[in-house]
Amino acid sequence: MRLTKLSLSITFLAGVLTTPAAFADPASIQYAITVNTSSALLSDGYIDFQFNPSSFTTQPANADVANFTTDGVLNPTAPDSGTIGMVSGMLPGTVTLMNSQPSPNEYTEGMTFGTTITFDLDLYGPAISNPNGDGGGTFILDFFNDSGYLFTADSQNDVPVFTVTINGDGTTTASTYPSQNGGPPVVTFVGPTPVPEPSSLLLLAGGGLALALLGRRWKSASAKV
Repeated sequence: MRLTKLSLSITFLAGVLTTPAAFADPASIQYAITVNTSSALLSDGYIDFQFNPSSFTTQPANADVANFTTDGVLNPTAPDSGTIGMVSGMLPGTVTLMNSQPSPNEYTEGMTFGTTITFDLDLYGPAISNPNGDGGGTFILDFFNDSGYLFTADSQNDVPVFTVTINGDGTTTASTYPSQNGGPPVVTFVGPTPVPEPSSLLLLAGGGLALALLGRRWKSASAKV
């Protein structure tokens, strides 16, 4: 009888761990991004982030640029450095952009390019955690100098090198774009990586602990049979 009860308890907990509640909508979606800037090595220009709502109704969301590294040199005193709209923080620290109206919401900083830039992009807010079908707008990465846009096949128009759009169902779509002369994109990325809500993590952790304790009790009960 004791073994039967233990088996039923383990089966119940296993069921809990596979219910939708255990895999709820993510609190955020993350990307790890690498940019090959070697074609502009030692030249001066600007890195530019934007996070703008769509032309239709857009759910609120934030975009964090974090863990920024480069072998180039940032120059926050360059003439065109600055922010527009709902932006806080400063590179190489975390920069937070909101997708609020009116757009653009933009962060621009001068830099002397090295060979590589890396950063993490963390997207979060109601458009991710509680989507209602409106979507959350688009995050945009581009580069420019006094002559035009860099690392893109169209240097005279604002063609980005990387974008991530928050879809109406809370998923995201990432895109890269050809570089000069139709060459390969300068951006590579890993993601999207969903990060669960804290409540889901607690449920999984609690269920795992309970299963471990029940496993010990099962071994103890088996030894007594």
